[in-house]
Amino acid sequence: MTKLFEEVRKCYGTDRCAYPYVPVIPENYPDCPRILICGKGAGSWGLQYAGIEGIGPWSTLADVPEKDWYPEVLKVQKAFIENGPKKFLSGEKGGFAKGTWWRSLYMVMVHVLLGRVIGERWDRRLANPEDAEFVFSKVAFTNLDKVARRKNNLDAPLRRIHDRYYTLAKEIDVLKPCLVWFPTGPNYDKHLCKALPGFKTEDLHHPGVARVHGLEELLAPGGVAIRTYHPQGVKGSRIKAFASCLRSIYLSACDPS
Repeated sequence: MTKLFEEVRKCYGTDRCAYPYVPVIPENYPDCPRILICGKGAGSWGLQYAGIEGIGPWSTLADVPEKDWYPEVLKVQKAFIENGPKKFLSGEKGGFAKGTWWRSLYMVMVHVLLGRVIGERWDRRLANPEDAEFVFSKVAFTNLDKVARRKNNLDAPLRRIHDRYYTLAKEIDVLKPCLVWFPTGPNYDKHLCKALPGFKTEDLHHPGVARVHGLEELLAPGGVAIRTYHPQGVKGSRIKAFASCLRSIYLSACDPS
């Protein structure tokens, strides 16, 4: 990612970008059924919940040191998850309550991992410390795009830079997940194809759920990769069927019993 950051600094401008993203991996990830969720890209919104002086929604790539940057960026992203979405989803006060992305992912994950009954929309009763601890101890998070714009996804010039410096294939190869979930929707497949040579999708029986082929050598033995619409876009009773489909895939691929 160092080369990506250097190119963005040189050709695009640090103040036009959000704070960068690096994969966040639970401490016991190697010893549990390994799940990796890969989104599109992360902005700086919500970073005030990291509780780190000088870091917030205003933060950009300009706030990242040019050398030895990794520990600092990882510390910010880990602190944001711990004190922001995880705190809220644990039922505690003061967490990142406006994180619709995190709520929808979590609602699906508590069903996938724990078999919790979910409704057609977010229910605050799903937020409790035991389930949140379980989910966040089993799931690693990454994004395809490591440097987004401040308030939006990538524009064409920033996309062209990313196209030369994707690291996602290496991340998956190192982490060896048994399940990779891309809640990115089909419109992002063209970008995933550039980052992951061999990426192909096969629509499954549930609308919006596709099996991803071409990553088998990167995954754990018997591992599965799935691309879906983002769960925010799955409305009404379909969310339960959507989550049930993912749970079946998870149980088949990871066999946690």
